[in-house]
Amino acid sequence: MKNLKHMLVLILLLHAVIGYSQNQAPVISGLYAWADVSNNVLHVYYHVSDNEGEDVEIFLGVSLNDTVFSVNTSGANGDIGYPVAAGTDKEIIWNYGIAHPDILNYRIRVTADDQYQIDIQSIVDQVDTMNLYQDLQWMSAGVRDHGTGLPLLNATKDTITARFNAYGFDVATQAFVFMGDSGCNVIGRKPGVVEDDITFINDAHYDGVSAGPGADDNGSGVVGFLEVARILAPYNFRKSIRFIGFDMEEDGLIGSENYVYNGGIKPWEEIAGVFNYEMIGYYTERPNSQQLPTGFNLIFPDAADSLAAHNNAGDFITNVGSDSAIWLTGQYDSISRIFVPGLRIISLITPGNGAATADLRRSDHAHFWDVGIEALLLTDGANFRNQNYHTANDVADSLNFSFMGNNVKAVI
Repeated sequence: MKNLKHMLVLILLLHAVIGYSQNQAPVISGLYAWADVSNNVLHVYYHVSDNEGEDVEIFLGVSLNDTVFSVNTSGANGDIGYPVAAGTDKEIIWNYGIAHPDILNYRIRVTADDQYQIDIQSIVDQVDTMNLYQDLQWMSAGVRDHGTGLPLLNATKDTITARFNAYGFDVATQAFVFMGDSGCNVIGRKPGVVEDDITFINDAHYDGVSAGPGADDNGSGVVGFLEVARILAPYNFRKSIRFIGFDMEEDGLIGSENYVYNGGIKPWEEIAGVFNYEMIGYYTERPNSQQLPTGFNLIFPDAADSLAAHNNAGDFITNVGSDSAIWLTGQYDSISRIFVPGLRIISLITPGNGAATADLRRSDHAHFWDVGIEALLLTDGANFRNQNYHTANDVADSLNFSFMGNNVKAVI
């Protein structure tokens, strides 16, 4: 009994975040657990307080690997679920059966949620375009490729790593080799406090090309997901979030290929959605500035009509999902229109895994599509809009930071 490891988690919130604004998060204290191994029953005791005196929802988490609390405890009863009144000497009883002979080596977590309705708009509005601008100034001061641009490429990788550490994320790297060059994906994980085996990914590739500084491609994506990480870091979420800086995208999506197929996705992990930033900074209202791939109007006639109604101007973000991402595509579109009404969005669902629309597979989301994971390509259209693409003119001062900021807000 006394050898049963235990862990205390103090907070939680609505669907995503917790402990915000004037509301005080409920507090769990006095956590104690013992296992009646002869009867295969776990007893968990705790106290819970709430400054507002509200009923709370209680979750029991059990981990057998010190990484994720994913053991099925659905049969637990007692002071668990909703509503549970604040007070002392609460008890949860879980008959774990014969499936857990090593129960004394497990970790236990109790989480309380007061179901406080947070102000999402106030979090969205924390996006600071000055942060985007300042980061992009140094990130596009040279080239970031695996040739002459290696110093700035490594500085970018090191900055991503340092930010993740500063935000308190679980930080890891995934090294790989391609054509004799060493690549490195940088991963920052913010574990969820209830369903931490379910993960949402926010990613951008941080490498560029030798032809230019890559402010839009893909410095804009990197500074964007770093700003999302900064804003979300102080909050707790029911599900986990991974922030990933992919390397070697420009060499053929090599970093994301290694992530998807070589151990980046953990055996215990369910990827619920991927938001891939691929150039989010170029905006223009000039007529006919937005070009379209051949056959676009045949596959996406409604989108083509919408563009024509705006004189084919490049004044929108494209939100692209595959057949496996219909739900996520719709959620991004509808929720963004509520919280970022100034952002014009063109949403597309490409058939299958996008094989028939090759131009919509030109970034790191494609490998997630190939394995049936819901993933979005969020892009300003690359060379179909930004004529500075892969040239020396892809500089920070060519971008619209208000547009970029709105794209960051939409993902938050």
